[in-house]
Amino acid sequence: MIDDSLITYAPATRAPLVEWGNLDVSRYIGHEAHIEIVDSSYTGYIMLDNIMMSNELKLGPAKKTFIAEKRYLLLPVKGGGRQYRLRLEKKNDVDEQFVIEMATGKPDFWAFKDISAYKGRKMTLSAYCPGIPESFDQIYQSDTIPGERIFYKEEFRPQLHFTTKQGWINDPNGLVYYKGQWHLMYQHNPYGIIRSLKHWGHAVSTDLIHWKEMPSSVVPDDNGSNHSGGAVVDFKNSAGLQKGDEKTLIAFWTAAGHFTSPSRKFTQCISYSRFHC
Repeated sequence: MIDDSLITYAPATRAPLVEWGNLDVSRYIGHEAHIEIVDSSYTGYIMLDNIMMSNELKLGPAKKTFIAEKRYLLLPVKGGGRQYRLRLEKKNDVDEQFVIEMATGKPDFWAFKDISAYKGRKMTLSAYCPGIPESFDQIYQSDTIPGERIFYKEEFRPQLHFTTKQGWINDPNGLVYYKGQWHLMYQHNPYGIIRSLKHWGHAVSTDLIHWKEMPSSVVPDDNGSNHSGGAVVDFKNSAGLQKGDEKTLIAFWTAAGHFTSPSRKFTQCISYSRFHC
């Protein structure tokens, strides 16, 4: 009996993500064996296909390396398209992990990542699938976003309540007030309209009517999807993190590790910032 186990996890989205995995069975060469498939997923179904044997491991991540030169990294999105889990890295450190429905033809819209803070630095975008996805050829950098001229001018766009420029949004988290400015953080997928690896979006306002959308305050990494939580302004420096006159903004949230690896557990996390918008 082979006692190895290979578990992959598909987030419960409208078009589940299926990723490649592998088992080293070299010690069983020459023996008869069978594969047992057991449903241990709370999604209630199994998706498995294209099982093969090889003497070479060919299923490593596809990578696209570039130097950050412009403000945005643009990625083509097609609703219902094939999903890829991507990792954006700088100097071998994971900056962000996300799932996106990549377009192979004309995209429905372009998702964007503000990379202006990394200008001149080498970055790597990795996709967990065999080979280089055709969609990778469409990814490019730009100082503008295709279609941005109609942001907030769409026919059914709410004008009173806050909405993001693009992407899926859910419950607000980390609501704080500091020095005349309201900070709104919220569940967000900036790369599509599927419920996937969640970011904490961030917006600020001085009157709770006019909002300025900021870069995500917390993004998914190897710890998983960033779920609900809260935030406080540490006026008394109880955590001892303050430097200078600005008070520290501290956020608390749950990282859902199983979204990136079945062996990871839910983790309680803390982030803090000494700089405010």
